[in-house]
Amino acid sequence: MTSASVVAYGSGDHAGRLFLNRFTRFYGIPVIDVGLAMQRRTDTAYDLFARVSTLVPGHPCLLCGGYVDPPRAREEVIRRDDPDAYERLKEEAYVLGEGDPSPAVVTFTTEAAAMAVNEWLAGVTGLAGAAGMVPTRMRRFHARDERRPLVEVRSDCPCCDAAQTLGRGDVQPFLDMVT
Repeated sequence: MTSASVVAYGSGDHAGRLFLNRFTRFYGIPVIDVGLAMQRRTDTAYDLFARVSTLVPGHPCLLCGGYVDPPRAREEVIRRDDPDAYERLKEEAYVLGEGDPSPAVVTFTTEAAAMAVNEWLAGVTGLAGAAGMVPTRMRRFHARDERRPLVEVRSDCPCCDAAQTLGRGDVQPFLDMVT
């Protein structure tokens, strides 16, 4: 990677992740996505994970990794753009959930952000050698370890498997998105 331009994203919003998944594909601008998740293990213990995914040519997208949920993204867009329609869907039991109340702890979010910066540095400076950025890195704070899960491009992925979208840039409708 030779460009110093990069988009860093770290929201729990599936709609935003789905948007950036397409954006990086159409414009070729690298995206580094950061996620933090807390899961209750027992009444007093939690599992806490940080994930950094790099969306660059040759790396699988967030859909391939299962890090974005399209139905949930759709619900988020409806909730933002048409709250009345969202409430109707919720009443009809078509809404998957009301979000995750897991709190974010500043030391862990800071460390997750540092992981993202380190991936960017590896990409622009060669810090990690010829391999550059890794597609996905996960830190398990509760276990005090780090993993690199194997995520591969799915052959049926609507993002990665669409050769016509790679580097397509400006199109109408924007990013081929239809409401």
